[in-house]
Amino acid sequence: MHLILGTAQLGLNYGITNTNLKPSLSQALSILNKAYNNKIYMFDTAQAYGDSESKLGIFNQNKSNTTIITKIHIVDNISIKSFVSKSIANLQCKSLDVLLLHDYTYLNNKMVIEKLLKLQRQNLIQNLGVSVYNVEEAIDSLSKPYIKYLQIPVNFLDQQWNNTTFQDLIKKRNDVFIYVRSIFLQGILVNDIIKWPKITNIDNQIYFDKITKLVEKYQLKNKVNLCVSYIKSLNWINGVVFGVDNEIQLIENIALFKSSRTLNTKELNHIQNIFKSVPVELTNPKFWKKNIKTIINSVI
Repeated sequence: MHLILGTAQLGLNYGITNTNLKPSLSQALSILNKAYNNKIYMFDTAQAYGDSESKLGIFNQNKSNTTIITKIHIVDNISIKSFVSKSIANLQCKSLDVLLLHDYTYLNNKMVIEKLLKLQRQNLIQNLGVSVYNVEEAIDSLSKPYIKYLQIPVNFLDQQWNNTTFQDLIKKRNDVFIYVRSIFLQGILVNDIIKWPKITNIDNQIYFDKITKLVEKYQLKNKVNLCVSYIKSLNWINGVVFGVDNEIQLIENIALFKSSRTLNTKELNHIQNIFKSVPVELTNPKFWKKNIKTIINSVI
């Protein structure tokens, strides 16, 4: 499984309290080079992430084994080629390694896709992909032969990915690189129950207690290890994206992924069965109240 460094924090004042100042250019380059020296060769960015692309462009010169995934938000009055050209200029490259649609709805916009495929034929884009929010969108995405990268939110509380159609498709589409975000579900899975969103007719204590008992039952160090071990145990996942504010966090995250064990089949099935019916209002942050605050932003 590949570790993918998300770079939103390198280009924006990023975080829930909006007090996390983005690193300087020299600090960002130091983080990127430290990641590279620790065998992290994949990076996730977007034009929407401030000057993240530009910092990656400076870092990536004379490096031949990296893959940079960037994302595009379609704006009606600006041409798609202009977006692509801007990312190419920012990243100081001749062709984008991977371009993801940030908004799934454009995947079924014939005009948008035709323009992207034309740019791909012109060698301005090497691979196309999409970021989605649910299994229905993922299934539709996998039906498109030109989609080679798929970013999805995965954590043990959300069992929608056990969908038979989805699982059958990913076996057939072994040419697609699937990487995940939200493994801590914006931090609630590793924090006190007071940090969880309050949702009508959902008793958070039930799920919170189950998580606590699982950590004890499987003799894991903490809830963070449970989250990581679960992701490491899903053999259909190719990569996981995480973000950091500094080099110390980077090294801690790398160590965490190395030290967290893989769950055995019995453990994995047990966890999936426990959380098979969690309401989407809890598993999808889109349904949370806007004023809910969570405190972990290390995984995008």
